[in-house]
Amino acid sequence: MLNCHVTLLRSSATSFPITREDLDSESIGGIFLGSDKASDQVCKHDFKLDEQVGIICQFCNFVHTDIRDVMPPFMTADGRISNKEYWGKKGFLEMSAYILKLSTFDNSMSHSNFASFGGNDTIWALIPDLKLKLYDHQKKAFEFIWRNISGSLNPKDMEVQLGSTGGCIISHTPGSGKTFLMISFIVSYLTLFPKSRPLVLVPKIAICVWRKEFEKWGVQFPLHIMHPVNSYRKETLDCKTRTPFMDQRKPNMKISHVMDCLTKLHKWHEEPSILLMSYSSFSSMQKDSKLEHKKFMARVLQESPGLLILDEGHNPRSTNSKLRNLIMEVKTKSRVLLSGTLFQNNFEEYFNTLCLARPTFVDDVLWELDPEISTLMSSRSKISHKRSRRKEKLARKIFVQRVGEKISSSMEDERKHGFDVLNNITSGFIDIYDNDNSNKLPRLQIYTLVLMPTDIQNEILSRLQTRLKQLAGHPIGLELLISVGSIHPCLINTMTHANEFYSDSELKNIDKHKENMMCGSKMKFVFDLVHKSSIRGEKVLIFSHNISPISLLVKFFENLLGWHKGDEVLVLQGDQELSLRAKIMEKFNGDVENKCKLLIASTSACAEGISLTAASRVVLLDSEWNHSKTRQAIARAFRPGQERDVYVYKLLASGTWEEDKYRSNEWKAWLSKMIYIGQYIDHNSCRKVDVVEDALLRELVEEDQGNMFKMIMKQD
Repeated sequence: MLNCHVTLLRSSATSFPITREDLDSESIGGIFLGSDKASDQVCKHDFKLDEQVGIICQFCNFVHTDIRDVMPPFMTADGRISNKEYWGKKGFLEMSAYILKLSTFDNSMSHSNFASFGGNDTIWALIPDLKLKLYDHQKKAFEFIWRNISGSLNPKDMEVQLGSTGGCIISHTPGSGKTFLMISFIVSYLTLFPKSRPLVLVPKIAICVWRKEFEKWGVQFPLHIMHPVNSYRKETLDCKTRTPFMDQRKPNMKISHVMDCLTKLHKWHEEPSILLMSYSSFSSMQKDSKLEHKKFMARVLQESPGLLILDEGHNPRSTNSKLRNLIMEVKTKSRVLLSGTLFQNNFEEYFNTLCLARPTFVDDVLWELDPEISTLMSSRSKISHKRSRRKEKLARKIFVQRVGEKISSSMEDERKHGFDVLNNITSGFIDIYDNDNSNKLPRLQIYTLVLMPTDIQNEILSRLQTRLKQLAGHPIGLELLISVGSIHPCLINTMTHANEFYSDSELKNIDKHKENMMCGSKMKFVFDLVHKSSIRGEKVLIFSHNISPISLLVKFFENLLGWHKGDEVLVLQGDQELSLRAKIMEKFNGDVENKCKLLIASTSACAEGISLTAASRVVLLDSEWNHSKTRQAIARAFRPGQERDVYVYKLLASGTWEEDKYRSNEWKAWLSKMIYIGQYIDHNSCRKVDVVEDALLRELVEEDQGNMFKMIMKQD
């Protein structure tokens, strides 16, 4: 009934909105209201706002609140809420005081259930049912996390002030069950520390995966998901999230989204629960924002979490990343970073990733590698934010010089010294599990195919390669042109900077080939592979960096085979809403009638954190600088749940920059493997094969008769 916008004044400076539940209670905001016992016996009050009297019962006229204590907040002349007034500083703080008390940033570890444990009980008593479902390597990691976060497996021995020991890293290979491991740990941690307020940050695509895992394992604690505003939709609202601030007739989605976020933050503080966010959503909350609600939520997200989980935590690794800086500012030291590909490109990024998991790693590096500087800096009583950044910069430089450069050295003694130092400062907080799944999964065969460009492709790509040699550095625009041009020549026209390298008449001539699939060697290979795979009842997973090749592939399959997008051909892209992505993945994996033939996915948006085991053949259209992108893409299909042999095809255009990228990729993969195991190993790269073991690929090679395949290599 009370749909009007009302606020009860607690004082001249502070106000808060009234809900129907508030009016049914005997106190609001700590103020005792009393009740009319006689009236209660004869009237079931239904309150409304009378602008002359106040909040009254429309049946018996009982005055609940006098009009002098009621005022309509932030209203325009026509009774609607003005966005400018609504989100002004005073107005927002009044609203947020109702949703979340600003004084609730207490020590989340000060509330524990230690008293409920016997003297011999360990943390395993917290999750007796989940323990039975964990594998041995997960149990080992579970105990490893507890020792790093709390210092003990016995609650009686844990310090009251937790978080002083620092965070840790779970570096297990993709598909080894890191999500379930972390859910088990979160449940145990919340059981022991109900006010710990865990915050889980994940890639956008993985939101659905985490939600399903929480549902699958029957977690008793509520999971609150904070969506970014651009993916927030009307159907996410229900009566529980509506407030008197919202116009019920025509809700403002931006206001609704903020109210939804604040409501979830409130519940996260009020009850033992978990907050789940994407990295993009988290990065939108910045304390220097001009919007009061973002500044407020940024403060909450920095000060409230007592436990921080970073899924695929290697992503915010750049030194200049705003996201990384925001994560570093989260107060808690109780952190767990998950990554199946910890080392990405270089040692500077590796240092940044280690610091995300363990902020005190900066001090560890300085103490181990330069004790004199460490002593000098620690002698200062207070370190400002600016000085702290300078300290991190110095530690990063020393780490790269005295660890990274030595490991990369050609001298055996220097390499050994570099590995010894690295192992010494990281072994205590990095848990490694390298599961090759050789005894649990079918076979995995990885082929690198060097394809000869067609005549029109060769004409286009040779010009780009010539320009590349004339330019310094690695121009991204030129790289994109080479990448799409090696797939099909007409894709050159989809790049906005194509006119910097080709005249209008040349671009028109290139566009004439857009209907001819045979003009692109990679496009022809993919088409033939998918066609033959569909005949065999196998599904294909194709990864592409760019959207234009995805659209062209869909067009060719529709025109030449009569397939349809959404039926035989499925597409996963970064601009799709999470719910749609989840439906597409379910359709691909759960297609019992085998109607879906292939899934084309954006590499950047869909290469991590998801399972696509319905595919037995994986195609990587683009050459990668970063080896982990390749490994993560392969792991979408080759992971637990896969029942077929998996065949992977890395496609390279002969005579182009792609071959250089491939060599760089292989070198980084080799370096990453050495860091992973902590010692030097021989560089075991691909080898050229004369006899192809893969029957389908062998069939394609025989039909080609030497026109397209220049070289076939297989990874040992």
